[in-house]
Amino acid sequence: MVEWFIHISYKEILMKIVKANKIIIFGGGTSGWLTAAYLTKNLKFPCEITLIESTEIGPVGVGEGTQPATARFLYDCGIDPKSWMKPSNAVFKLGVEFVGWTEKNFFVDNDFIENTQIGPNLFAPDYFIGKEKQEYFNWLPAYRLAKENKSPKLAGMDTNYAQTGDRQFGAVHFSAFDIVATLKEIIGNKINYFDTKIVKVETNEEGISGLIDEAGRTHTASLYIDCSGFSSVLLEKSLGVEFLPITDILPCDRAVAIPTQYTDPVAECRPMTTATAMTAGWRWTIPIFNRIGNGYVYSSKYITPEEAEQELRQSIGEYTAEARHLTMKCGIHKVIAHKNVCAAGLAAGFVEPLEATGITFTTKAVELLAA
Repeated sequence: MVEWFIHISYKEILMKIVKANKIIIFGGGTSGWLTAAYLTKNLKFPCEITLIESTEIGPVGVGEGTQPATARFLYDCGIDPKSWMKPSNAVFKLGVEFVGWTEKNFFVDNDFIENTQIGPNLFAPDYFIGKEKQEYFNWLPAYRLAKENKSPKLAGMDTNYAQTGDRQFGAVHFSAFDIVATLKEIIGNKINYFDTKIVKVETNEEGISGLIDEAGRTHTASLYIDCSGFSSVLLEKSLGVEFLPITDILPCDRAVAIPTQYTDPVAECRPMTTATAMTAGWRWTIPIFNRIGNGYVYSSKYITPEEAEQELRQSIGEYTAEARHLTMKCGIHKVIAHKNVCAAGLAAGFVEPLEATGITFTTKAVELLAA
């Protein structure tokens, strides 16, 4: 699936990549700053890197779930877990529990070998096939730990606590706003940075020829990385790369998010994402260190934003916190690299409800680009 998502038209972009000595990352957010962090550490030749964002827009920060690949990616950026976990309010995630989607709840773990291998030459998929899934869950280490609320807590810890063994990493929940602020602090002095709005994109036969900001400055590069979110300003709007929607199979196109505060952090900061079936979609519960992220992903064909907000508030018991309404764009562009532009994150595509997987798509695309 990852290979499908990050398909790159190598014939078209390869020569521009190998001779690129100046890269502009257009857009910040999680994808933009992860991209900057990786490129500053892993390019094999000298390259000037510029990140342009408007902090008035900010990231889509609603409490983010990740896969183990994200912590490993940050380590490959030269950033170990003790440098980013506490500042980004990160906590451990052992998997995802799906509540109400089927007659019985089920759990998806983080794909550690310990969760698949029962003993020498005996693997869980072989042993438990044909058996009741609850029998599998009763054995599954990640499920048992998550349901018992067992995971390392951050208070007083000062070690590489997202790393275990030989570069094996765990998944986490973190705050998108805080991980962006943390990455800015760590790598900000390694790149050129502009907090400004781009008011015009200039193009030619090679692709993007310049970005003009609100102050009248023109920013040019040999390679542009589009991290402009669902807008896909460079890849789609400027270069005309076709977007292929998948709303016929994934009809959810809206979300509303409302945070809640802990009353008992030790009990409520559970080391898993919870995905709960709702009237016209599903609800996420993503605990981070200082709050709980809640949101309702729904289809606007079956419920209005006002009805969705009311249903979410009733389900979480929160009636005063501000609600954030989001519009999603589910699908993938025909290619994510065209001429001198490569897209990352939501500018490339989004497969709802795989947000954590979406962050992994970003990291894999950036790794391949750098390689």
